[in-house]
Amino acid sequence: MRRTKAEAEQTRNDLLDAAEQLFDQRGVSSTSLADIAKAAGVTRGAVYWHFTDKEDLLKSMCERTCLPFDHLTEQLLAELPGGALAALRRHYLAVFEEVVRSPRTRQVFNILWNKYECPDDNSPVMQRCRQHLDEEHQLLTTVLRAAREQGELRHPGELDDLAVILQTVVMGLIELWLADPNRFAIETRSRAYVDILMGVLGMPADEAKPG
Repeated sequence: MRRTKAEAEQTRNDLLDAAEQLFDQRGVSSTSLADIAKAAGVTRGAVYWHFTDKEDLLKSMCERTCLPFDHLTEQLLAELPGGALAALRRHYLAVFEEVVRSPRTRQVFNILWNKYECPDDNSPVMQRCRQHLDEEHQLLTTVLRAAREQGELRHPGELDDLAVILQTVVMGLIELWLADPNRFAIETRSRAYVDILMGVLGMPADEAKPG
């Protein structure tokens, strides 16, 4: 019987769900495609229908997790004319909220940072990660350039340098929290952390209003 498009999509999502659970439990290298097929309740052939190999599956898993962040990026760019630093502040608060509220996001980040024994620096997953970092860097330089043109960016640093620092701090906070959630309460302190970053860039504390 020929499967409908909806059924095929459901099978694909079931495989991704199973892979996330097994990768998180065992690590990527210790999980086979046969393990994933069994956990999803499908044949191994079904895995190859949707994914070329394990790297392709992992790359698709990461892309599925990034979808909410793509929406946040579009929203940030749309809000730049109204005040770049305020838009960036709202963006980072939304990023932290997504990480806190979404078990899937936390699980996939944990897999990438702690459970993925990269077989090759040029693997599809590593290439996609580098592409994502480059895209984020370009986004931040765009936001910072807009803030400087609007007279909001009071820090005299180079835009590229400031973008690197923002990326490092935000990613570092998320990675530290995932490694030890008891180390600090990111769910209640993220607003304070973001306001510190905005203060460094030039946003006065009284302008960092809720929302």
